[in-house]
Amino acid sequence: MKKEQHTYQCNEPNESLASNGGSNYAEGFMKNGIEERGFLNCNDNCHYENNEMKDPTRHKNKGILNDKKNEQFSKIKKSPNNAMPMIRKKNVNINHNEEIVPYVCTLVSYKNYTIFFITPNGKFAVWVHSHNVIFPFSVEQETEIIFGERNYPFLEMFCAKFMKDHAPLLKYKPIIFAISLHKMCFDDTKVLTDIFSTLSSMVK
Repeated sequence: MKKEQHTYQCNEPNESLASNGGSNYAEGFMKNGIEERGFLNCNDNCHYENNEMKDPTRHKNKGILNDKKNEQFSKIKKSPNNAMPMIRKKNVNINHNEEIVPYVCTLVSYKNYTIFFITPNGKFAVWVHSHNVIFPFSVEQETEIIFGERNYPFLEMFCAKFMKDHAPLLKYKPIIFAISLHKMCFDDTKVLTDIFSTLSSMVK
């Protein structure tokens, strides 16, 4: 949980401390394990007026915020922008020419995008972007390698097919695939089939 922090604006820090017993403040802070430096370093992002800290939930002229303002604060707190992303993770063993390699597949879905992270070693060699192009009477998929080696036609084909097959489940949101394969075998269709079969099981 994020801790609330209060700082204060002091136009003349030395005089303010002197008039309010600066030594007593410093002594009190040090007793409670709080550095005096934190009190002295005031900035312009906070206010301290008439020995009373401003309450951001109070109206300048009418005291406590009216119902309309409170409703606005409530909407901000409940806004979808504050929603947490949905994350799913799955471990899978993939056969690479009789060699079993463990992979970690992670799905991150948030607002208007979906990202798949597929890796056996925590690194990502290629980033692929797939999205739907909606026409009056059809929906087509476009896929492009946006980072890494571009000469992986099979990878692009698998990404485009996955986008087409799962577009309704993913609410037609664009997908980014961040992927790395053991020994960079992006032309191994069997490995790609196993990988994308795992991704399919994560969205159903």
